[in-house]
Parts: sequence; C-alpha cells; structure tokens
Amino acid sequence: KKANPEYTKMCRQHGRAVGKSINTSIANDKNFVRVAYVRYVDNFLVGVIGSKETCTKIREEIKAFLEKQLDMTLNIDKTHITHSTTEKALFLGYEISCTPKSKMPIEYDSRKRLVRKTTLTVMNAPIKRVVERLQQKGFLNKKNQPTRCGRYINTDLWNIVESYKSIE
Repeated sequence: KKANPEYTKMCRQHGRAVGKSINTSIANDKNFVRVAYVRYVDNFLVGVIGSKETCTKIREEIKAFLEKQLDMTLNIDKTHITHSTTEKALFLGYEISCTPKSKMPIEYDSRKRLVRKTTLTVMNAPIKRVVERLQQKGFLNKKNQPTRCGRYINTDLWNIVESYKSIE
C-alpha cells in the first residue's frame, strides 16, 4: 500500500496531526471508481465514488441496458445525480446522505495510529413531508401540533392502524 505523502509530511512537521485536514490519495486518483447499488422492486439507488462524468456515463449505460435487454424505460426526469455530502437523495421514502468529511475527526486509534473516521451514511425521514401529510389527514392542528382524533373513538383497532398507515 502506497503511503499518503500529505500524511507523511504532516507527521514530520507537527508530530501529531489531530484536527488537521488530510486528503485521501484515492480522491486524487482519477482512475479510481467504486460503484454500489441497492434495488427494491422497480426502484434502485446507485452509489458511485467517482466523478460526475462517470456517474453520467453509468446512468446512460443503465438506460441503454434497461431499454435493450429488459424493454423498460428510465425516466430521466426522476433520475438525479446528487453529491451525497451536500445533497440528499430520496429513496423509498427516506432522505439518504453522507456526513461531510469536515465533521469527521482525525484521532489516534488504540494502536496510536492517526486515523480519520469514515463518513457515515445517514437515513432520515423527510420530516416536512410527513408533517404535511399528517396535517392533510387531520392528525395535527393549525399550529402543526398533534391533536386528538375523536373520530376514531368508536373505530376498531384494525381500521385505526390502516388509517395511520395511509400517511406513509
């Protein structure tokens, strides 16, 4: 494994590099690309570590594959290329993003080696959308606070659960 020259230089100059910024050598390698995907029924999310041009090429290859091999079409209007640390991708009702590198500290591990904690994938519910749906269904008052739903007092448990599930 090739040593990161920035890391070596920082350690020689300062001894310790806690709180300093160290770029990875992978980020500077234009030939490095990592691709991962998740699929659920007809929805899929493709994660790419690489350039935006690479993402565009991959999207075009997926579009061509779907059209030629599966006789399906890819809706380009719904297909977005986003940067995971600055934007959020909506997938199966969740907002998916990554924590930015600036929030990931550089620390010494148990073996006294300097390491940066990797970015974490974050899955959040789109709260604004959930609140809007709750208000539309009558579960919130005008101040967007939960309110009692007296209309369900004589309804059986199964129908109450089905009514709440309709908010998804």
